[in-house]
Amino acid sequence: MLQQPRQFSFLESTIYAMMDEAGLSAMSEETMNQFLPQFVAEAERRIGLAYTALLDEKGAEAFAALFEGDDISPADIQAFLEAHVPKYQTIAQNTLNDFAKEFKTAVAEIE
Repeated sequence: MLQQPRQFSFLESTIYAMMDEAGLSAMSEETMNQFLPQFVAEAERRIGLAYTALLDEKGAEAFAALFEGDDISPADIQAFLEAHVPKYQTIAQNTLNDFAKEFKTAVAEIE
């Protein structure tokens, strides 16, 4: 059976671009894929912290409640963000840009 090519999320694509920009494109795809979940988790953590820093107590409780169930949908998250976090897309992009700068600096220090 022919396998479908893997579809990457926006965050995964951003992390791959970050790794490439840091000069890690020479790594094998297998090695890059081993690191990907860790970097995606770190990016998600940073974005979540950036969002929660802008929420009042009720908003923070509502945000935490979103993640209590197993069947959270991206539409639910987006609706919450649109209602409670002005400019959430800009905040996420700025957070990712900062993460990419830190990552590039850290990689340069290793080399």
